Amino acid sequence: MDRYDPDRVMETLKEGNRRYVRSGAFSGDVSHTARVRAADEGQHPFAAVVSCSDSRVIPEAVFSAGIGDLFVIRSAGNIVDGCTLGSLEYAVGHMGVRVVVVMGHTCCGAIAEALKGLHEGHSIEIIDGIRACIGGERDPVEASRLNVLNSVRLISEDLSARHDIVVAGAIYDVRDGTVEFLEERFPSSSHERPGIGPRPLHSLALRAGTAIRPWLAWSRDGWASLTA
Repeated sequence: MDRYDPDRVMETLKEGNRRYVRSGAFSGDVSHTARVRAADEGQHPFAAVVSCSDSRVIPEAVFSAGIGDLFVIRSAGNIVDGCTLGSLEYAVGHMGVRVVVVMGHTCCGAIAEALKGLHEGHSIEIIDGIRACIGGERDPVEASRLNVLNSVRLISEDLSARHDIVVAGAIYDVRDGTVEFLEERFPSSSHERPGIGPRPLHSLALRAGTAIRPWLAWSRDGWASLTA
């Protein structure tokens, strides 16, 4: 089976997280052999992960991934900016990655600062970006979900015209180690969130440009339900 097949990749990530939770240890291949192979043959990651810089969040460990398995982009609050999109363009366009996971987490400091309305130095760009997408939401977990959703939307909207990819949202629980892939609905409220409406969702995993199961796709016309 194709190493980059989205179904296989999603199951690999979920099984890797289950293995991490069961063992409580890092089980990715970081051996000398793996290092030499990656140096000689180049990198061939099967997924890209956009995550927070928080020291408690280690994507490679969380998904039991080894050297060369994941293309990881990290920033405080797992925000998406031009650098993030440029990095993803490289992963998708040059390395064949077809699955992008935006992974927020519980107990996120950037979310907490956004909820408090604190601004300081360069962090203003991060905090303002988060506040713009969470609207009046005050619950930190729900705010983290909304922040992830906004990043999923931005990535899917930007890359869908050129690439056939799956963009999935997820939340990592820093206490129990589990990753929840978001399959629920947008909160129904009157908060105004850029590009996000109150309609229910079958899943927050998005396939950019093409249909896959009952997921939703983001296109130039907005969210569209897919039934294929």
